[in-house]
Amino acid sequence: MASQTPGIQLLLAAEQRTAVRIAEAKKKRIKRLKQAKEEALAEIEMYRMEREKKLEELKADLDKVREKDAEKIEKQTKIRIDRMQKSVDRNRKDVVDKIMELVCEVSS
Repeated sequence: MASQTPGIQLLLAAEQRTAVRIAEAKKKRIKRLKQAKEEALAEIEMYRMEREKKLEELKADLDKVREKDAEKIEKQTKIRIDRMQKSVDRNRKDVVDKIMELVCEVSS
């Protein structure tokens, strides 16, 4: 039995060293997982910020397009109104004369 005791002690010491190494490896793994998670979160945040910036740029571009379209429509509307006003001005006398003619015919 005396010869087995040093062997058992060696095994116990080896088991203890192994347990320490395993514990250290677990700590390193947990630390690396936390670091990887932080890196992933930072990368996600960067991506989100880039996408938000792109969205804001697209919104600004859309606003410019809308503004140009509104200006174009306003210009076209003004041109049409001017044409109609000119037509009214041109035909006013003829219409009044025609109305007077019809009124006078009915009255007679």
